[in-house]
Amino acid sequence: MVVSVAEEALAISLELTLQTLDLRVLIHDPATGLASLALEPGSTLIIDRDLLPRDPRGFVSQLRAQLWRGIAIVLTEDAAKADLIFEPAQGVKIIEKPFGSHELITLIRDGHPAQA
Repeated sequence: MVVSVAEEALAISLELTLQTLDLRVLIHDPATGLASLALEPGSTLIIDRDLLPRDPRGFVSQLRAQLWRGIAIVLTEDAAKADLIFEPAQGVKIIEKPFGSHELITLIRDGHPAQA
């Protein structure tokens, strides 16, 4: 599980939530850029919409080309707008801020039942 968010408090909150599920969590420093993401083939990426490059669909396609088969959970202020950016086949889930731990856990379980 890789978490890349701009707000440190949100990163800590996400890490604590995910650790309650006994998931291994890596907090990615967004200042290092997205090229250094440490994604395992089936891992989950939780990322702020604001951290995605100008072409988020192309970014996810590039990850897929590198044999990453996990899911991406995009945290956004406007879920309806973000839904229009991604194709359903890309394995991207959208969650609107603010959200509860239960909503996040449900997305993870739906995307990777064996992980949660």
